[in-house]
Amino acid sequence: MLVEIHGTVMDPDRNPLENIEVSAGQNSAVRTNVNGKFTFHGRLTPMTNPILTFEDKDGDRNGGEFIKKEEPITVNEKIPADKKGNFKGKFFAQNVEIMMLPKNLDLTPVSEQ
Repeated sequence: MLVEIHGTVMDPDRNPLENIEVSAGQNSAVRTNVNGKFTFHGRLTPMTNPILTFEDKDGDRNGGEFIKKEEPITVNEKIPADKKGNFKGKFFAQNVEIMMLPKNLDLTPVSEQ
């Protein structure tokens, strides 16, 4: 299926993360811009909601190092099938928000500290 996904990647304080690699399957990866925005276009199989991978590959140049994240994205049909059920378009998602956690984040429960 053809997909088009628009979204924003941010840190836990909702600051945009630049230069995060966004990928899925064998498609070419895209990177987030200075505002954390990305647009991913690809051809994915099977006909299920895609799982996108978000990965910080530039070290701490974007304000820190962040944990790789895989996120299923719910997509909707953009151009519906014809009356015979033949798919004629692509699937899309917009306003997707992804939060990435810093690698140095202390996740120890307060009771254990």
